[in-house]
Amino acid sequence: MDKLSTDSPTFAEDFKKARVAKGFSLKSLAEKANISTSMTGRYESGAAKPSAKTLFELNNILCDEETKAVTIESLSTDELIRELKRRGAVEIKF
Repeated sequence: MDKLSTDSPTFAEDFKKARVAKGFSLKSLAEKANISTSMTGRYESGAAKPSAKTLFELNNILCDEETKAVTIESLSTDELIRELKRRGAVEIKF
């Protein structure tokens, strides 16, 4: 499975496919990723998208060895900017 990306219009569908392919229930994946079962369900239904930190963890759990996220550099620019803003960054300059 390729790396999950919240920038993908099919994130919710990709998330569910990855979870099922790895044999996780919503509850078992939530426990492994240290998130609530209800939040895992929200990601899968498309009602919510994970933070960059949670996405990083989910990729490490769900993705094949060769596509696992291993560093913050593996996040897309948009994912990184969203996470920085979520954490209170007022201005981001490149």
